[in-house]
Amino acid sequence: MLREFRLWQALYACFYSKALYRDVFLRWTGLGFSLQFLLHVILVTLLLIAVIAIVETRVIGNPDTEATMNELVDQVSEQLPVLHWNDGILSADVEQPYSITFAEDGESRLFIIIDETGEISDLRDSEAMILLNAEAVHFKKDSGEYETRFWSEFTDDGLFTDYTLDAQGAQALGHQAIQWVLDNRVWLYAAFGAFFWAMLLLGLFIWRVIQMIFFGLIFKAIAAFSRQPLDFEIAMRLSAVTLIPAIWISLLCVFLGVTLHPLLFIAITVAYSVYAWQAIRAI
Repeated sequence: MLREFRLWQALYACFYSKALYRDVFLRWTGLGFSLQFLLHVILVTLLLIAVIAIVETRVIGNPDTEATMNELVDQVSEQLPVLHWNDGILSADVEQPYSITFAEDGESRLFIIIDETGEISDLRDSEAMILLNAEAVHFKKDSGEYETRFWSEFTDDGLFTDYTLDAQGAQALGHQAIQWVLDNRVWLYAAFGAFFWAMLLLGLFIWRVIQMIFFGLIFKAIAAFSRQPLDFEIAMRLSAVTLIPAIWISLLCVFLGVTLHPLLFIAITVAYSVYAWQAIRAI
């Protein structure tokens, strides 16, 4: 039998149409994965577009951001001593530990520490974001975690075997890097966007399948309570549809900057499960 409703129509008819739920029960086949996949392609695309728009308008594309980053480069490079790497070992002709700061909101903040003496070996008890040791560079991530990369890791590529960096060179590199990001941000959006789109789509879809199984079991429980056993494949199809209203409402909450409580998500889905059961029980 031909369907009365196409996949894309179910994305909105699920809010109000008992005919849709009867159609899913009688004429649709499969477990409902194709419907949820279509929904999540749309959701993830909308979310990614919103994130890129925010990054472009408030960060990368904002003239104030470019000025701030260039000012940071100038401040840091002015304080940078001559650094020399020889076979993956860093040396700096300056009294150490040596600190490089930058001004933010009228306050001086610690940014880089240079210490080849070994007195400071990590960033755990420091406000600095970067630590340059003789053998390694340490980064503090936004998450609060730390990452260490050894200079020797790059020597096989010809880096840091015999290299000198002074203040003027660092300033030029910094400004070139900022300009490169600005000039190539469309390609950066495309590359990183495609990666995160795929990862987010995969993760959300797997999570939604788990939810479909959970609410499919709830659907079977509702049917069993009414003494009308329901095949699990049909229950899964119906749960794929009854989940959609709560998913759309969750997305709306994200754009409004509020959080939909998990219990409310469950309540909405269970309510639509009851609504769907009322639509099909008389068939």
